[in-house]
Amino acid sequence: MVSPSAQSEVWQDQFKQLDRIIQSDLSLSQQLQSCADALRRQPVVQHSLYLQRQIEEGISVLDRAAQGDYTGISQQFCNLVRTPLEETEQDHLLVLIVKDVDSSKAPHPLLIHCTLDRRALQAQQVLRSAEFVDRLGERLGVATYSEAALASRVQGVHIINRAGYVRYAVFADLVYEMDWTTSYIDGGLLFSIVAEEFIDHDLALVEVLFPEESRRLRQQGVLNSETVDFLFNIFLVLHDSLGHTVPYPVHHWVKRLIGSFMLDPFEELGADTQFFWMTSSEKMRPFLAQVLTEQEAEALPILWLLKRLCHYTQRGIAKDVHYGNLMEDGDARTGVLLWQYFLKHKVIVPVGRHFQLDHDRFPPVIERLLDDWLAVEAEIPGGVEAYSRALSDFYLKYRSSDPMTGKWAIPVGLRRAS
Repeated sequence: MVSPSAQSEVWQDQFKQLDRIIQSDLSLSQQLQSCADALRRQPVVQHSLYLQRQIEEGISVLDRAAQGDYTGISQQFCNLVRTPLEETEQDHLLVLIVKDVDSSKAPHPLLIHCTLDRRALQAQQVLRSAEFVDRLGERLGVATYSEAALASRVQGVHIINRAGYVRYAVFADLVYEMDWTTSYIDGGLLFSIVAEEFIDHDLALVEVLFPEESRRLRQQGVLNSETVDFLFNIFLVLHDSLGHTVPYPVHHWVKRLIGSFMLDPFEELGADTQFFWMTSSEKMRPFLAQVLTEQEAEALPILWLLKRLCHYTQRGIAKDVHYGNLMEDGDARTGVLLWQYFLKHKVIVPVGRHFQLDHDRFPPVIERLLDDWLAVEAEIPGGVEAYSRALSDFYLKYRSSDPMTGKWAIPVGLRRAS
């Protein structure tokens, strides 16, 4: 009898073969068909009946997609997002075709063998409840959220095996042939690689820039893969499915006409700021206490702020210490805005060559930032020109730029290539 570990090795080897197919020079259609054929020829492995059914469905989905019918791809994405609580601990197989960030490039297949984060899905019963969302809406000055947005969920995905390139997260607007305007309604998936990357790479820069925060997080006992993964799932639940929804959704016609270079940093800033408010305001603390330990609740907003500052702003810095990827990457520019804002309002405090966070000042400064963000969003009814002018005024106040070129530049204190 073949041992479970040997069966696992066979399945790992199967994914290595699938990955070689996806990394090959074959056309998309040929890659999909070759993956279907490879799964069809897989060696005998004792999968659960649940996973075996998903494998058979995945083969069918790949066969159809190879012929240009992508409906099965979108259905698999939606099925995984909508997996009920009682099925989260089952093994799942997910077949996707994911759009490239560069729209001129072809989409790429992605096959994942995974489990789902039961605790993250349980937490959403509280964090997406009518009581929680009503309190957020009251702070933002809106009476209602759409029913569709309230029903959406984010699944935390723990990857066991994978073939193809994996982004941090996938929402509907990243799935090939799915409607790009429903990303915050259809829910999404956050992959465990985001936690792995924070611990394996970003944390080294945290320890250089914010050594006191690194020590604090270690003392709180949250710097392990399982906890960081869970907390980043909670971030995505609040940032994406709520933060991009009101008072004006990310796909509002005025925002689309502004253009991504102008819009993206501020849109992400708004979703981040709502997340920071939800996780630092006394009004929201009773909800957090139902789903997080005291140490997790305290660490949650700080972990994401450090991720934003010590990862996103650093993209491209190894090749260009002054500009990095700022001119191409809206998420990186959001990190710069947060750095500048928190420096100006003394949440980030220089201490010699390092920096500290003033935890007492964080909640009131977040309240102020939320008001500043809402003031800019209030210009949207005035149309593209009014909104564009308000964005420009905010950027002039808080961006970091090279006075010679006018280009966004990485603030001197952040120029530490990780």
